[in-house]
Amino acid sequence: MQPPLVQAPAMGIWSTGDFTLTKVQMTDSAENIAGPWRYERLDGPGHWMQLDAPDQVNALLLDFLPRLPVTLRDHGDVRARRPC
Repeated sequence: MQPPLVQAPAMGIWSTGDFTLTKVQMTDSAENIAGPWRYERLDGPGHWMQLDAPDQVNALLLDFLPRLPVTLRDHGDVRARRPC
C-alpha cells in the first residue's frame, strides 16, 4: 500500500556535496507531493547542510515558509510555556 500524497506545500533542498542523498532521489520526491513542490540546489555543502551552510538554508526556509503576523495575544505569553 502506497502512503497518501503530501497535500501541503513542500520544499526539497539538495546539495552537491551530499554523499548520502542523490539529486535524483531528491527530485523524485516530487512524485509523493500533491501540493506545491519546490526544489532547491546548494553547491558545496555536505549532507548536514544546516551546519555547513546555515545562512543559505535559513534564507531558503524563510523565503519558503509563510509569514503570518504572530502576537503574544494570539498565542498567549510564550515565555510562560518554557519546558520544565
